[in-house]
Amino acid sequence: MINSVSKNPLDRKNNFSFDPKLSLGLKHFKSEAIENQSSTEKLYLIETTNSIILQKCDPTKDRDVLVYDNNPSNQKIIDRIKSAWEWEAQEELIATAKVVDNWLLIMDCNLKIWQAAFDEILCLKQIPISERNNFILDEDGSYLYWQCNDIHLDIEAIKAEIVPEFRQKI
Repeated sequence: MINSVSKNPLDRKNNFSFDPKLSLGLKHFKSEAIENQSSTEKLYLIETTNSIILQKCDPTKDRDVLVYDNNPSNQKIIDRIKSAWEWEAQEELIATAKVVDNWLLIMDCNLKIWQAAFDEILCLKQIPISERNNFILDEDGSYLYWQCNDIHLDIEAIKAEIVPEFRQKI
């Protein structure tokens, strides 16, 4: 008996005991897209073996692409960003923050980075230099909290201090 073989190898059902894609060096990635009803933007999350890629797409603007190492602390950032997009609050919630020298760097969940000098913002100026790194980022990204001076700071307060047009708007 002669087994018929399809001329196109893709037409055959393969019953391999191994994953041919992995054998060829290809890997499966987990990906998802989050759309906003209130804007034309989409957020794509692509999870690879070693990293997580965030890509913000808006047909009217350039694409933003960020890559994070796939570790537990970065997963919290990704979860905050994802939740903010699902809640359509990506411009109001903080994804991550860090103190560098005399600067507070904040990335909102819309992947925009804000910079504020501690000496230029009254409530930040009150925080002793030794305590500036000792803040807590709220689990959902609503605010930063410095216990030493009982200061709660949200992204809108930062925007109001560094963007005059935003201050007038609110």
